[in-house]
Amino acid sequence: MNLLVISDLQAAGGAAIACQRMIQNLVTHENVSVLHCVRHKAFDTTSHTVAELSNPLRLQALANRVEVWSYPLATAIRKAGLKKAIAQHIGTFAPDIINIHNIHGAKDWGIDIVDLCARHRPVVWTLHDMWSFTGSCAYTGNCRHYIRGCHEDCTCPDAIPKCPADKLAAAWQRKKTVLTKWPQTTAVCPSQWLSDCAQQGLWSDHKVAVIPYNLPLDIYKPTDKAAVRKQLKIPPGAPVILTVAESLADQRKGMHILQAALNIYAPPNATLLTVGRDAFDWKIDGLTLHHLGYVSTDPARAQAYQAADILIHPALEDNLPNTIAEATACGTPTIAFATGGIPEMIIDGSTGWLAPEITAPSLAATLERAVNDGLAAEVRSSRCRAYAETRYGAVQHAEKHLQLFRALMNQEHRIHA
Repeated sequence: MNLLVISDLQAAGGAAIACQRMIQNLVTHENVSVLHCVRHKAFDTTSHTVAELSNPLRLQALANRVEVWSYPLATAIRKAGLKKAIAQHIGTFAPDIINIHNIHGAKDWGIDIVDLCARHRPVVWTLHDMWSFTGSCAYTGNCRHYIRGCHEDCTCPDAIPKCPADKLAAAWQRKKTVLTKWPQTTAVCPSQWLSDCAQQGLWSDHKVAVIPYNLPLDIYKPTDKAAVRKQLKIPPGAPVILTVAESLADQRKGMHILQAALNIYAPPNATLLTVGRDAFDWKIDGLTLHHLGYVSTDPARAQAYQAADILIHPALEDNLPNTIAEATACGTPTIAFATGGIPEMIIDGSTGWLAPEITAPSLAATLERAVNDGLAAEVRSSRCRAYAETRYGAVQHAEKHLQLFRALMNQEHRIHA
């Protein structure tokens, strides 16, 4: 099977990490040849080919000159170059399936990529957030305009990625046009929550499969907590609270709520272990702060979870965050808000705790409840690990994808027979 994968980023961010893990899993468990096309190539791999999608130099130079006086024309030239590059890869690689992941993190990329790919091969679009069925938002909060159509009165003015309010309606309509044009295009959602949202909106007439992310469970696993803390130079004996985000300054990740919660209640003499990019001005009395910065490798990330007693993931909205899955696989329970796909990841009172309200007092009360829980740490760790093995294992992840891909290939064969 030849699988062409298209994504904006190769390495940075949860969606890119999940995409890489999917590819590695498929080439390990099946005779799958993968060409991964990305906007910016970060590294080479031995398991599959990675190609950078860039405009031909002639078109790029033309776009740069034109941009001085006409940005829309320069954008059109870049998009034409992108389409040409994708079409060449399709023609040379001859994929059986095209699997699209995040495409909204790259300049000049958009829904036209899906339109182009669907002209040539069956498309499976792996959704990591809500962007495919909104005007522009990756997450919409309480806004549900995407169900009937985003418009200039959108209630998400600070949403990411940015889109001028007067262009939201046209952007949503363009997505509707493309998805209506290609009803055989299939979505894969990591969480049931995201699937439900998609099917309320523009994916209502499409097949939407739910396949949770997979993890390298040989890396993310419980180990000697004291030994890991010694390696990370964390004081022994005291409780360790961990929080992780790609960017600690990302408002959606809720670090401001966590800070307020820890000022309401924190375990005595505890250490707050933080992992992520960008500065966050922690102001918390009575806690020892230990910042690891951005951690880029799986073994190093696993150490952070293995060192912690509890992960707190205070996101205001999330799909199926890698951080919770990784912590669970390491035997570390999680405290989080019951929002998005997170309730699907935590068995309340068993593998973690769900705060009932998205407020600092609710988060603080849930942390106090967790600290005073009488269940032995070894028992909870064992429950976490067992849950991760059932939900994020490599075999079931690969089998579900391959079953979906083969069904679409057979359908394509019947259509052209």
